[in-house]
Amino acid sequence: MFYIGVTEGGLRSGIFDAGRLIHHARKMLAIRESSTSHTGGWLRHAVERYDDNVAAHALGANDPEFFHNLLGDIYIAVAHQGHDAWAPASVEGTVLDFVESALNARHGNMQKMNTAGLGRDPVDIQLPGNFDQIVDEFIAIR
Repeated sequence: MFYIGVTEGGLRSGIFDAGRLIHHARKMLAIRESSTSHTGGWLRHAVERYDDNVAAHALGANDPEFFHNLLGDIYIAVAHQGHDAWAPASVEGTVLDFVESALNARHGNMQKMNTAGLGRDPVDIQLPGNFDQIVDEFIAIR
């Protein structure tokens, strides 16, 4: 499964600090917080991940060691648009469609976690040269 998120806040305030990264970590762990809703399958996904982690680590959910790797299966990629000629929200759908196509062309049946309406302005997207290798390695360890 995959998710594409955008922010206009830059790395520090848009992703780190109180930005998108902690917001989505809460979604992946089904942690309720006023700014985090659990729509579009996130709650079901979080419960499945929790159950999988309990089984994989053969630890009780109250064991402190259990919490050390709860998000160890998450891969994060950060892209930067490099200029201010467009708003990220206006191209989020374009990026989502492009990445979904690239993932499904090689591995098929990837589950998209995005549910919101998205902008689809045209934009030139370039995947990193090691994109297929990274995805292949990730699929192999699953």
